[in-house]
Amino acid sequence: MVSKLSVNYGNDGWFSIPASFDDPEAMWDRSKNNYELIAFKDEENNRVGYYMDLEGFTTYVTVRQVFDQIDIKQVPPSN
Repeated sequence: MVSKLSVNYGNDGWFSIPASFDDPEAMWDRSKNNYELIAFKDEENNRVGYYMDLEGFTTYVTVRQVFDQIDIKQVPPSN
């Protein structure tokens, strides 16, 4: 994954997606690292990714079905 290549402390592992934004594991702070790859894979190892500017945004990713229904919403910080 791009995060491992772009910063020394990145992680190129795959993580499970929590079922709710209320789950503490749902928060992954990458907002200070500019562009990142948000990637998903299914049980058959098919993959899809989105290369996005994350700096300064809260980015909500909702996966209803990999490859068919992935919603990404970015919210700028409130001042």
